[in-house]
Amino acid sequence: MNQNHNSPARGRFEDKGFYIILFLCIAAVGIAGYVLFSEPKTNDDTLQGYEYSSDESVTTGQADESVEIPEQTAAQTEEPEDASDSAQEDAPEERSEATAGGTDEEDAETAAPASAVRPVEGKVLRGYSDSELTYDETMEDWRAHIGTDYAATAGESVKAMLGGKVSAVTQDNLYGGCVRVTDGDTEILYAGLDKIAVSEGDTISAGDVLGTAAKTLPAEAALQTHIHVEMRQAGSTADPETLFIH
Repeated sequence: MNQNHNSPARGRFEDKGFYIILFLCIAAVGIAGYVLFSEPKTNDDTLQGYEYSSDESVTTGQADESVEIPEQTAAQTEEPEDASDSAQEDAPEERSEATAGGTDEEDAETAAPASAVRPVEGKVLRGYSDSELTYDETMEDWRAHIGTDYAATAGESVKAMLGGKVSAVTQDNLYGGCVRVTDGDTEILYAGLDKIAVSEGDTISAGDVLGTAAKTLPAEAALQTHIHVEMRQAGSTADPETLFIH
């Protein structure tokens, strides 16, 4: 009798125990899920400012250096540009100075050398003329005169106008004794000389005596005693008197 009476009650108790256990399992699963999904997640933002080494250890403090490196690179890139700009700004001035220097050198070549010496004491009898024709009293015609004739007295010392090397010593039927002196691209021929005092190959200075003035110069016999001087610069004839223009 007692067994039959307790069986339904025990069944209901066992049913309640099952549901209690089920509820506890569900609660445990819910708690576990909450705990699992509520843990802080590591995302890309968390990794900013860290650098992973080869042994997978995390090293802090590298972010600042990695940020500064581009700034340093930019500064280093800008400096050559500044230097280049400065060089470009200075270049025209340097070119201007170089151009000015070249002009000064050209002016120095045009101006008379400080050491130029007059060959004799006399005046110019007939000047240089390479394009305009002048009257030649000896030949009695009009012609160019590519030299300068200086009045002299027979036997007067004839001096070198510029220093240089004696490149030739000759005797000419029309111009008498001739001495040619070369200095760089400048060449001076002295004609109408007598008693020549230098030899080919000699190195002389301005003012050194080349010889004496001859009494006559056949090619220009109509003129009084004189010497004939011709000058060439860089292969072109030039007026010897320009040596004395300051």
